[in-house]
Amino acid sequence: MQRGFCHGLLAWLLAAGPAFGQETGAVDGLRPPPPVYPAAVAHLRAGRAGAALATLEREAPTHSGAAAPLERTILRAALLAEAGQPAAAESAWREVIARAVFMRTFARRAIVATAAERGAPATAEIVLTELIRSDPVRHRDLILRVADAHLAVGAPDRAATLYRQVLAATSTGA
Repeated sequence: MQRGFCHGLLAWLLAAGPAFGQETGAVDGLRPPPPVYPAAVAHLRAGRAGAALATLEREAPTHSGAAAPLERTILRAALLAEAGQPAAAESAWREVIARAVFMRTFARRAIVATAAERGAPATAEIVLTELIRSDPVRHRDLILRVADAHLAVGAPDRAATLYRQVLAATSTGA
């Protein structure tokens, strides 16, 4: 599931899809910019997340003490998740949260999804609590993921509590 989530992000953020260029009227000829890291994106599109990550690290290395461009940090976080390195991805998403207020909800959702996928529902739930405090309805999908993760690691009581939380919100019309 995380894989599709990251592909969607990367397609939107970096790929400059042709659909934008198909609009008519006042925006004829308007095209989004090309990907910032085209070689890494090409590897990802070909299904080679590990190669994409290696290419990004080689072509856009970070220098100690200097902050990497935000686009690179976001791409790296998504690539780490795609390449099966969820703990490193979570760390990179935390860097995004610290640097970009407008990306906080998105990055927190990615952390919850990645932590749940790697079998760390307690970690996921800490960040999930921050998300549902502001909008519990919007994040029901993540509540279900975390509940499923609790069930998978042998914590059915915690899973049941989260399932009931979703059911209660759903039955009230939310």
